[in-house]
Amino acid sequence: MTGFPSGMALGDLFAEQSSNGGLQLGLSVAFSIATVSIVYFGVQKGIERISRLFLPVLFAILVLLLFSALGMSGSGEALAFIFQPNFNELEPGAILEALGHSFFTLSLGMGAMVTYGSYISRTQSVVKASATIVLLDTLIALLATVIMFSVIFSVPGMEEQIGGSTVGMLFISLPELFFTEVPFGRFLGPLFYVLVALAALTSTISLLEVVASYMIDEHGVARQKATLMCGATVFMFTILAAVSFGAVSGVSDLAVPGALGETLFGGKIGWFSMADHFVSNWMLPTGGFAVTIVAGWFMTKEDTMSELMDGTQPGWFSYGAWRFFIRFVAPTAVAAIIIAVTIFGVDFS
Repeated sequence: MTGFPSGMALGDLFAEQSSNGGLQLGLSVAFSIATVSIVYFGVQKGIERISRLFLPVLFAILVLLLFSALGMSGSGEALAFIFQPNFNELEPGAILEALGHSFFTLSLGMGAMVTYGSYISRTQSVVKASATIVLLDTLIALLATVIMFSVIFSVPGMEEQIGGSTVGMLFISLPELFFTEVPFGRFLGPLFYVLVALAALTSTISLLEVVASYMIDEHGVARQKATLMCGATVFMFTILAAVSFGAVSGVSDLAVPGALGETLFGGKIGWFSMADHFVSNWMLPTGGFAVTIVAGWFMTKEDTMSELMDGTQPGWFSYGAWRFFIRFVAPTAVAAIIIAVTIFGVDFS
């Protein structure tokens, strides 16, 4: 398509906008205001109302992209690549990658599921809700996978481009593809990035609700005050992230030297990269491990049974199996991630 910048020009534009401190701070302020405003009005008037509006829109956009992707030339090859089993290529590292990914996609290890779970009515089944979340999350992930790999296998040279940064693929390679290769790309391209923005907003809402609800429940702070306090505190760190891409050299070049920096931050440079590494490789697995230990070993059998076996659980659910998994299987799996990070230097960020 004439008039659309090349991939190299898009790369330069992306780097220029990323390093524009004023632009990044302005966008961060707008996004933070949107997040705080929704959490400010609470679960029903804020989070639930926005989720009821956004989630169907997200799914509709994803379905439109799916139909477009399936019409591309490489869709058949993509489907075979995704769904045709090839266990010879399955390595232990891939299993650990899947475990690490689950912490992000299911918001585990960060208190979000615990917080939202506390709002469930006694007439609702924790087991059914959990199963629904896992199934829908897996379905959405598969749809997104089909879309992305259909694009990858349809465009010559795309496989080589994705070997580097996924951020680069998302904001440099894909915009050009939408406007030059994807059917109805002029319409679906902007919709795709609306999808990305809305997905990010639902995530920030969930995370702010965790700290706000802690202040509300544990310290008796009113929701409005707690939300503003927590939102302002989080924004202080958001400023550092916003200027981590070249706007402020001291933040962009920040590093912890020596063994400590290599262990905790993977030798990463810049506030954003360091925080991303530390959270992904240390905080999420450690938080998830703590949850499994508390639920499996410190909570009494009577307490967990009263939550899970209250007459609302589905017939296929076995409390004994759940208790075995939460006490032995889940901690072992999460510990494997921590060991992979500390001993083998695996990076999940």
